[in-house]
Amino acid sequence: MSLFFLLADQLLPADLYKNDYSKGITNLIIICLAGYTLLQEIKKGNGKDRFSDVDKMIFLYFTVSIFIFIFQNQLMEFPIAYFIAFWTVNNLLCCLLYVLFIKTFLTLKK
Repeated sequence: MSLFFLLADQLLPADLYKNDYSKGITNLIIICLAGYTLLQEIKKGNGKDRFSDVDKMIFLYFTVSIFIFIFQNQLMEFPIAYFIAFWTVNNLLCCLLYVLFIKTFLTLKK
């Protein structure tokens, strides 16, 4: 996916393609895949799959970050305290996501 946006950025003229929304589009695709995975887990009735916490966190992180990346031009017009608060929430969710990855893979290793 990243290669597509990189090639589009290099090959297409600037008036036809703006790279502002590439991160948002990529996040939207990941949200759809994570949502589909969560719906499949619900349909199967698995109460506690090993990756269910990670899937939930991926869905939450990318859902929040899509709004940050889509509206980042508007965020620049907010006071600096609001801007810092948005990025702090994004960074905390990212750290929580990495902690859940490490926890999941360490429990799988045992």
